[in-house]
Amino acid sequence: MKIHIVIPTIMTQPDNEFQIVNYLHDQLENLNLDFHLYFVCNTDMEEFKQYTPISSKVTKHISNLQFSISR
Repeated sequence: MKIHIVIPTIMTQPDNEFQIVNYLHDQLENLNLDFHLYFVCNTDMEEFKQYTPISSKVTKHISNLQFSISR
């Protein structure tokens, strides 16, 4: 079974948020789980553009739903 995790962000603390996504990825890898992380931002922010996913198991996505990331 594959685990899918969505991590919403509004990029208030970009460095911390990048570290958290990478840490979560590493922990799931260490547990040998089949997973995929979706790192989602409301808008096309410069900080978010700078993030390079740690592996192919992390996808970054821009929702274009300002103030409605939960949709």
